[in-house]
Amino acid sequence: MSSNARDILGQLEDLPPLPAVAARVMGLADDDRTSALDLAQVLSTDQALTARLIKISNSAYYGFARRVGTVREAVLVLGFKQVRQLAVGASLVNSFKRNRLLDGVFDLDLFWGHSVATAVAGEAIAKKTRAARPEDAFTAGILHDIGRLVISQVMPREFADAVTFARSNHSSLHEAETRLTGFDHAA
Repeated sequence: MSSNARDILGQLEDLPPLPAVAARVMGLADDDRTSALDLAQVLSTDQALTARLIKISNSAYYGFARRVGTVREAVLVLGFKQVRQLAVGASLVNSFKRNRLLDGVFDLDLFWGHSVATAVAGEAIAKKTRAARPEDAFTAGILHDIGRLVISQVMPREFADAVTFARSNHSSLHEAETRLTGFDHAA
């Protein structure tokens, strides 16, 4: 890791603790005695997480024959491991503060959608190739761009400039970040 990257991580304030719902989901998902209903009851106390899980379970990837309408159905479609990973990932994304400077430049919802799509693709590839455990590939996909969130928190103006530069010059965000800050979000 470069010294610049270490400096950035040093500036990052401690993340808030994992929300209670995500912590409970982690414990329940790892307990063999937990039912889908048990998990659904805990999840349903977080409206945003519930909506995300239902939306994801209705995606074409899962190909469920009918529309998923309840959090319990979403748990059954997604499975305990994925619900656990999604709950932690969503909590992590939501723990970052929204910065008005990034309005119109960095969309957290779009970021989350991209991360989930990458996670699902990684999981599918891992299942097909057996190159990695599917749940590990899913987790890697959820977290693959976490550096974007870190930079957006520590250097919001520079990050906004890099995104704007990349868009207006039709270059990659990696190139723009490196050009403007000396490193990129993958550092």
